[in-house]
Amino acid sequence: MEDKADKILSKLGLRRTPARVELLSFFLESSKAFSLSDIEELFGNNYDRSTIFRTLEVLTKQLLLEKFIDKKGVNVYIFHHNHTNCSQNNHFHFKCENCQNITALPNLPENYMAILGKNQVKSLNLMVEGTYEDCQNL
Repeated sequence: MEDKADKILSKLGLRRTPARVELLSFFLESSKAFSLSDIEELFGNNYDRSTIFRTLEVLTKQLLLEKFIDKKGVNVYIFHHNHTNCSQNNHFHFKCENCQNITALPNLPENYMAILGKNQVKSLNLMVEGTYEDCQNL
């Protein structure tokens, strides 16, 4: 996965620092959302908190990661699988309470976006939580 992360960063013209390559590789392999504290716990031996935070923010700014607020009010990050076709995050996510996986749902209909008009929307934090059909009988 590090090769894929390296190629993505190169294509975007970003410096390929060890932290960016390692964190992006991690997110490419996961379908779960992670907070700064989660990432710090996983990578804290390799990078300090500020390096991790700056890396997450750069990857979010480049639309490689999506940042949203979970039900506990904590910012969490997940890989943005459709980053090449996105100018902003305008879709819901579904989070399974059993397996913790997150699935991106389709973009909001144009009439929802039209209501917003020319207002400058910086982010939409839309999370639907429940249980996947396959996880309901576990």
